[in-house]
Amino acid sequence: MAVEITIYDVPEDLRDKLAKRASTHNQSMEDFIRGELERIASQTSRKEVLERARRRATIANRQIGSETIVRMIREDRDR
Repeated sequence: MAVEITIYDVPEDLRDKLAKRASTHNQSMEDFIRGELERIASQTSRKEVLERARRRATIANRQIGSETIVRMIREDRDR
């Protein structure tokens, strides 16, 4: 079910910029802003990216011990 969102106190220059971009895309401003909101909502947040990286690092640390990492670094230096 669709809902309405109202945004107050939008500066005129911002409204004009959005209207121009919508026009450039041959869209109504409503359709353009809806598309932008969908695009923003589908992006992964920085927090989510960091959490994934932490999880991967945790998994990696379980799979490769510190001794192995140190050995690999030393081998790399010797090359």
